[in-house]
Amino acid sequence: MTKYAVPLVLLIAAAGLAYLRLDGVTFNITPLYVGVTALVAVAVGPKPRPWTSGIVITAWGIAVLLVREGPLPSREAPVFMIAVGLGLLLAAVLEPANRQAAVVRGGALAIASGGALFYLAFDVSWLRSWWTFAGGLAVAAVVEAGRAAATRR
Repeated sequence: MTKYAVPLVLLIAAAGLAYLRLDGVTFNITPLYVGVTALVAVAVGPKPRPWTSGIVITAWGIAVLLVREGPLPSREAPVFMIAVGLGLLLAAVLEPANRQAAVVRGGALAIASGGALFYLAFDVSWLRSWWTFAGGLAVAAVVEAGRAAATRR
């Protein structure tokens, strides 16, 4: 892949998220969408990059849909804890033994930041906005483009 593959994935995801919003898809898809975007970015990006954040956020996103729009009862907290725990276990199995510290750091970052955003979203309305997350993906694309431009290849 080219060195600008990750920024391109993130920009496409930002545009896709904005499009989904305009198409009437519920906000509940956001964690899954962001998690899958992270997985695609890791897959096309420079190696080695840990898969942990993408796996954990994707697992949480699946749990959100299962509780809020699917068959599971509305016991969000335990279902979310099970999902992120399973995501961490999967990431630990997929990463080589010498990268386990990256699994812990990536998992902690994903859980803490996702949990903080989820907690604050009850009181801060713009954190429930598609545009916030699309903008966040666009900012991440700019940062990744800067990182790519600074590296030689």
